[in-house]
Amino acid sequence: MSQHQSPRRYEDLQVSAIVPAYNEAKNIVNVLVPLRQVTAIREIIVVSDGSTDETAQAAGSLGGVRVIELPHNLGKTKAVLRGVNEAEHPALLLIDADLINLSRRHVLDLLHKYCEGWDMVIMDKGGQPWVFQRVLQSVPALSGTRILGREHLLRVPFRTSDRFQFENRINDHFLRNHLSIAVSPAAEIHDPRKFVKYPFWQGLLLDLKGGWEVGTSDGPLSLFRNLRTVRRIRKLVE
Repeated sequence: MSQHQSPRRYEDLQVSAIVPAYNEAKNIVNVLVPLRQVTAIREIIVVSDGSTDETAQAAGSLGGVRVIELPHNLGKTKAVLRGVNEAEHPALLLIDADLINLSRRHVLDLLHKYCEGWDMVIMDKGGQPWVFQRVLQSVPALSGTRILGREHLLRVPFRTSDRFQFENRINDHFLRNHLSIAVSPAAEIHDPRKFVKYPFWQGLLLDLKGGWEVGTSDGPLSLFRNLRTVRRIRKLVE
């Protein structure tokens, strides 16, 4: 990992926040309100990824939020990149729509850490709900909430077929190019597992399926590479 760059002045920071969302009508306002309270965030773009609920309407009910509705569910990678294409500012805050307990302080902590000069700062969420506390503990490398420069994101070699590879592609690019990575602890924040959103066994199977899809995003053998990347990032930021 390279040494981080010269510090940035918070007063000069210009951030575009991009929030990909799929059927998050119940929670998305709780994520957007803290973003609206941070002056460095100059625009907020919600990309509703083919949602079938009221996600777009809930997001659009808040002033200062731009909503892009995709006609079909294209996956997180394409949803975020659509938002990036529309964004106007040099720093990109990518933030998940299902975060629980997000506050203005968490957002400011992330931005102030970025101002120290790191190329990317990842929000290190707290422990998972009870079933997964021992299995899916906080893993910074898999966190979808992070801030980085547009110039770095545009160099990440995404593929047209990508759906679940978003964080893996960014992580691999940063490690390969010796770009600096830091984390911003946010122990109070978690994202609900699908067994909370759906009937227990259905949600449990969806969680396991989702974990497998992310881990094997480029085929079964990519599981080992992705696990190695997770370990490398955890080691870098310990």
